[in-house]
Amino acid sequence: RPLIKNPFSLSLVKDYLKYNNGNLPPNQLALYESCLRSRLDPNVLAEEYGLQPLDIINTARAVAAFLFEDPRYGLTIELQELNRQLKGYPLNATIKLLRDQRLARLGKGRFSFIHRKFHEYFVALNFREQPEGLPIEDIPLDARNRAAVMLVQWTGTARQAVSVPWVRVSNPGDLTSLADRIEATPRLWSIYSTAIGEALLFTAAEFSQVADCTRRVIDVSGDGPSNEGIEPADLHAALGQEGITVNALVIEEGVTGLRDYYRQNVIAGPGAFVLVANSFRDYPARMREKLRRETERQLSMLAPRHSACRDCVITQSNGVITNMKN
Repeated sequence: RPLIKNPFSLSLVKDYLKYNNGNLPPNQLALYESCLRSRLDPNVLAEEYGLQPLDIINTARAVAAFLFEDPRYGLTIELQELNRQLKGYPLNATIKLLRDQRLARLGKGRFSFIHRKFHEYFVALNFREQPEGLPIEDIPLDARNRAAVMLVQWTGTARQAVSVPWVRVSNPGDLTSLADRIEATPRLWSIYSTAIGEALLFTAAEFSQVADCTRRVIDVSGDGPSNEGIEPADLHAALGQEGITVNALVIEEGVTGLRDYYRQNVIAGPGAFVLVANSFRDYPARMREKLRRETERQLSMLAPRHSACRDCVITQSNGVITNMKN
């Protein structure tokens, strides 16, 4: 699938590369955040408007929320109606600034964001801060937001085991049940060697059981480099042919340089990334961050039900069991 599907997204990615040392954005949230940072200069805002970037962002969020919640409107609204509904916000200054920075359109007394994706971005910011307002009952209706998850434990060359077989997750109850199963799973091995390549081979074969999934991800958690069996880097081509992405969470307690090792030898596929926990105490929080980064989706993806799921995730753990409820 193409990474960039339209000129608007291409322009955002080009700007991101310019302001982020040539690095690609890890997700769409980072893409829009970078765009706003580059266009909302705090010094200019303070001097010309007496405002800060957060004032502009909060006002844009209020506009997006009103458009989202009121069934009378779609992506555009009359300026007079906005002024009636959003009192107490620096609305006029925000609209002028968004227009000048090519983040909004004004025409015939009506306002809209420059693209619906910016509208969705500000709506998503609201839900991130107030998730209780998310219409979660609608999410299971879109199979593209469903996932299949498996837990594998591994260590040395001959030690890999499926601890939790494939589970389909399509609603909060499914997720809670999966978290309970993972929390109750005992640790199988401790002081053994580390055969990352063998673990990747073992888990890659498991995707044959969920052939309907359109995205395949292996999450690797580890606290050391591979020291036994096939080298993980030697599998990158084969994993790519199967459409498998490998991400990693590294625990660097007592070991240095693991981030670079996993980045160069373990992760693979479009958008693959490494997160680092500085200690085992940091591990749960970093795992939560990692799972959010991999599974968050745009609200615009809500659509009628389909039979296939979108994501298949195999979580690998080198002797570490994650409490997914935290």
